[in-house]
Amino acid sequence: MDLSKLPKLSESPPPPPVAQADAADDADQPRRVMPMSGTGPANPWDLGFDIGIALLLGVIFLFMGMRFGQWSMTRIAGKPFDTTYTWGAAGAAAGKAWDAPVEYFDLLSGDAWGEMGFFVVGAALLLEAAILAIAMWRRRAGTGVFGTCMVLGIIGAVANIVAIVMLVRAGITMPLISIIAMFVGGFAAYMHARHLFERTN
Repeated sequence: MDLSKLPKLSESPPPPPVAQADAADDADQPRRVMPMSGTGPANPWDLGFDIGIALLLGVIFLFMGMRFGQWSMTRIAGKPFDTTYTWGAAGAAAGKAWDAPVEYFDLLSGDAWGEMGFFVVGAALLLEAAILAIAMWRRRAGTGVFGTCMVLGIIGAVANIVAIVMLVRAGITMPLISIIAMFVGGFAAYMHARHLFERTN
């Protein structure tokens, strides 16, 4: 039998491996990592750094303003706060008793205002550290966490702005530590505002 006289069968080419080619192309493409959502887990190293700085500076400023804290506690308890100072001759000239005690906010050096600023910013920083530590432990740092910490930083900065104004009025021309405390509170508010912006955009 002569096979050459038989009709030739059509040889259609095999279909291209579209699925495999697309999969290979997808593998070559760099994957886009979506940013963390507003309620996603925060970067533990980022929060750990913020917590450490807030704890360190919070303890320092709270210790510097400890006398304001003592004054606040005695006032809440309804007791007089002893500044260990008396009016002396200046009080006698103003019609006060020689041994009349000088009130905390009547001190001519303006120490009460400076210590108020230190205490407020120190307490705000410690509260920030506690809030961030809880957020890191729960691995959920949402916009509410950083919004609250931002407000605490603003409170600390504003308290020291008030202290600076009152110290200047008391004759202290350069209240350097209060200025530093104001910038610390403002920088803390800025950092938390940046975290807040990253999680809402």
